[in-house]
Amino acid sequence: MTDTDRPPPIDDPSAGGSAPDAASTSLAGEPLSHVAHSTSMELMVETVFLAEVLQEAWFVRRQLVDVMHSSVDAFGYDLVLQCGDVTRHVQLKAKRTGGSTSTYAINTLLTERPAGCVVCIEWRPHPDTHRLELSYRWLGNGPFERLHDLGDKISKHSRGNAKGQKGERPAMRDVKLTSFAKLASTSELVDRLFGPATIAATRPS
Repeated sequence: MTDTDRPPPIDDPSAGGSAPDAASTSLAGEPLSHVAHSTSMELMVETVFLAEVLQEAWFVRRQLVDVMHSSVDAFGYDLVLQCGDVTRHVQLKAKRTGGSTSTYAINTLLTERPAGCVVCIEWRPHPDTHRLELSYRWLGNGPFERLHDLGDKISKHSRGNAKGQKGERPAMRDVKLTSFAKLASTSELVDRLFGPATIAATRPS
């Protein structure tokens, strides 16, 4: 997740509400800004996401998932997840549930990976448990299939130059959130990533 993917502060009206809730305030009652603490928020969302995926694989599917991180933001993915014979290069995007983000810039290099995919993580803090609740949207194909073409709408930089002009990002394509499939559960997400548990470790001949 890059700077442009980081969620807005909870008290930002575009994030789906005009006032901070109890789950997003400090003990002193001051709201935590997701702009000022965007790196922390990004890490928290990714950590909870991985915990959900790993628990689903371990306790339900009885499978191990290896997790590797990309150390540079240049090849179109954040994580490499391997389960059995399936290897997924995963680009993560994040938005607060009800947030206004409707388009994401996706690196075309992801389409060159054997089974690249994009997972949009929608999150919200639960007011009673004070824990993140996640839901997912999916952009990708089967466990051994490349990501489809991302279209021809070239992304632009979020900030303009001295003349206010926003330059193009030739390797990036804008993809609408409506192109993502909305998933019902972590179980469905893991099935999308690695295939149904009964065939997850079997490569087609």
